[in-house]
Amino acid sequence: DKARPSPWTPKRSADMSEPSDAVVLADVVQFTSLAVSQLIVFVVYFALFAGFRAVKPELFGETGRGGLIASARSVPGWALAIFRTDEELLFAKGGIDGVLHCRAAVMHFKLAALMCLTAIPMILIFAFGPREVRSFGFARLALSHVLVEPAVPWALYLAVLAAWVNTLLALQLIDEFDREAHAFALAKTKASPGMHHYAVTVTDLPKGAGAREVRHFFEAIYGDKKVIDVQMVRKYGLVPAATPVVPNVLSGKARALALEQAQKGTAPVPAVPVSGLKGKVMALFAEKLSVRKAVAAYAKALADIANTDAEVAVAAKAGKLPEGPPDLFTKVGLCGKSDPRVKAILARERARNVQNALIAALELLPPAGPPAESHGLVPAGQSQTVAGTFGINYGSSTPKQSLTRNQLGLAAQDSQDEGEMEIKEAKTDVPAISDARAAFVLFDSLTAAAGAAAGVFRVSGMEGPGPSDAWNVHAAAEPREVLWGALESLPPPSLRSQTRLLFLAIKTVAFIFWSLLVAGLALGVQAALAYVALLPNPALQTLVAIVSGIVPVLLANTLLMLMAGILRALVVKLGGVWSESQAGASVMGDYTLFLTVVAFFAPMLAISIFAALVQVGQDPLSILPLLAGAVPFSAYTFMQLVLLKTVGLATGMTALVPAIVRLIKTKLGMARTQFALAELSRGTTKGEVVRACWMSWVQLIALVYGPIAPLTVLFCTLYAGVAALSARLDVALLSRSHFDSAGLLATCASRSSLNNVAIGCLLHIAVLGLAGSTGSFYHIILLAPLPLPILAVRARVFARAKNGLHKLGRGRLPLGDTAVLDQTCERGAVRTALRGFGQSVKAFEPPCGVDARGTELVGVPLMATEAQSAAADGDERQQRLSRWLRRYEDAGAVVFGPCSSSA
Repeated sequence: DKARPSPWTPKRSADMSEPSDAVVLADVVQFTSLAVSQLIVFVVYFALFAGFRAVKPELFGETGRGGLIASARSVPGWALAIFRTDEELLFAKGGIDGVLHCRAAVMHFKLAALMCLTAIPMILIFAFGPREVRSFGFARLALSHVLVEPAVPWALYLAVLAAWVNTLLALQLIDEFDREAHAFALAKTKASPGMHHYAVTVTDLPKGAGAREVRHFFEAIYGDKKVIDVQMVRKYGLVPAATPVVPNVLSGKARALALEQAQKGTAPVPAVPVSGLKGKVMALFAEKLSVRKAVAAYAKALADIANTDAEVAVAAKAGKLPEGPPDLFTKVGLCGKSDPRVKAILARERARNVQNALIAALELLPPAGPPAESHGLVPAGQSQTVAGTFGINYGSSTPKQSLTRNQLGLAAQDSQDEGEMEIKEAKTDVPAISDARAAFVLFDSLTAAAGAAAGVFRVSGMEGPGPSDAWNVHAAAEPREVLWGALESLPPPSLRSQTRLLFLAIKTVAFIFWSLLVAGLALGVQAALAYVALLPNPALQTLVAIVSGIVPVLLANTLLMLMAGILRALVVKLGGVWSESQAGASVMGDYTLFLTVVAFFAPMLAISIFAALVQVGQDPLSILPLLAGAVPFSAYTFMQLVLLKTVGLATGMTALVPAIVRLIKTKLGMARTQFALAELSRGTTKGEVVRACWMSWVQLIALVYGPIAPLTVLFCTLYAGVAALSARLDVALLSRSHFDSAGLLATCASRSSLNNVAIGCLLHIAVLGLAGSTGSFYHIILLAPLPLPILAVRARVFARAKNGLHKLGRGRLPLGDTAVLDQTCERGAVRTALRGFGQSVKAFEPPCGVDARGTELVGVPLMATEAQSAAADGDERQQRLSRWLRRYEDAGAVVFGPCSSSA
């Protein structure tokens, strides 16, 4: 064994001199420069954080007074309080996903900490093993150092042992996490089944299928009166051709007329067309609004009213208002901004125009067919009274400043026997928007809903045989997580395969392009290291090393983070998903694959091939051993990115940037009302999907480089510890949960971790087997059985997923559990609760869906003068509209059903 030279032995010509210390230590200089820069960022962030939390704790929103940030006396005490956060609080704030995300972070930290037990001895062995030092920098702490003659063969066997220990530890922790995650999700779902568990989503309905047909179909299968309600999906995002144009910019003449009419309290002035180039430019700012966009514009217009009214009040209190009435004609342009009363009148005029546009958009939105049942609707005798309240004009195609019968859901009804109603559709001659061929069906039992969600139904005689006769039934998502735009624009079955192919093609091109960019940055760093040796000035050498250590990793991190948003947009647009849970699971799988391919394999292969080509010399047959031995060289590049992500997580925990934004907006008067101030303190939506992908990537780095470049494990452990604290703080305080996948994301995390173990196993076999100095296959033989325990654990994990809530149950409880829960619940209470859930709360209407009277969404007509608008304050309108748009955002308000945990 000792007689045979190692293929890794560097080949040098006679005239090659020994490399200088500046060259071999350039990687250390690069890493140190990044570490120092990130240490400065860390210190600045936490110094500002400590100062702000001492004097202005209210800037931190939910984490202000009475929260963990304000109550802890020091930063270490704050971190300890986060660590001690109770799991019940995590469940109350983040649901099942919140608890399991924190558990996954703890699992990653445990694995990284246990891997340190093998990493630290391997670091010492690699550093001091050879009798002659031939390597410097980070290369001395990796497997490549013990491959330099005189080689240390027994160190390879220790690396094989470390690979076995790390793999078995990872499999044990992953299996335990996956088993507990499934048990936790099932137990919590049994204890409090959501009301959406009583509903299913039906897609690919034929043109002839309306609410009545869908109801009769499912009642024919599951029994009479089993269906509580059928809500057809309508296309709130479409803009009909007859929609009027709403100008965003008024000409000077139009604004003057608006001000004049506002003083008289008359109807809002329509836009005055402007000819010539100016008119064409102004037309670019005009817009035709769908119902969804009109509601968003209306909310913004109400905010402008409230803010300008508050500005007028502040100026009046300070005595800064100009004397006399506002000059309506000479101070309309830029000079008019000096009088806040003019701004208030113009804001009100803009809101009146947008309100009319919203009413017009609602008029052009036809009913989704005759309702299947009439619970909670206004009887025929009361419809005219309600219509008179809003000045409803039945059957008119001209937009009025009122609500029509169609959008209010007040179709004329006549009582019949057994409490059923005969529906007489309201007549209208406006252009119709076709339904989205989807519906939500609400059953009166969990068993019926679970049974319906488990099958695909084929109905003949409506559009003829073929793909169009298949009704696809899915478990309904929580109302707060439905992606209404994606559901409304779901492509027909005939185009769905083409859409998937387009989605796959775009992803493939993006992955290849990003791989080239990231690999190019990695090669650029290596080229910078080679260029350092040619520089005559030592100071210039150090400067190049510092810049090449900071800039490339920052660019790589930016490129990698951009792909998360791109994948999310692609999934929603082309992926055929219409719920946050489905989108989150899809993004988690795609983004984890992206990080594995682009952020791991691309730079690893680029750096390894570059190092192998430098060493290959005149012996091309040694390329494979050289390539395997060069893999540890890429470790320190990943250490840089891991360090950057660690500091990013730590500084993100302070919530300093949002706090400064709140302070600036408050100081500049951008948030003057109570509602606006409350909005500034509102938590952001959770981002656990992206964080889980990065945790998986760091775990992959630790598993791959643990036996061959063990220094990376220490940095991965630091990241995992910070990630565990960050996850608990984010779930408990910083973010708000806008969906709960009931453990679906946790199963994706388990599969990602198993894939990481498998990738590490294959690379260990390749590196430790091919890079050995003895020329034997002992290392491959010792590592050959390693895939067997991986396959065994993988089989158990996939079996749990197959038989769990999200495969066999398709998001629903097992039929045995649903039957028990149905027996424990009083049927009348269930039906009453579900009718309120589906019809009063309108849980299966999008947030912009109109309420029963229209007052919450649109409100009474806006008046221009102060006397007429005193009862229609902008801040009060904002709050009322916000309550309606967020009516089912709080899971505890509408999601948990009438079956208690005791039952």
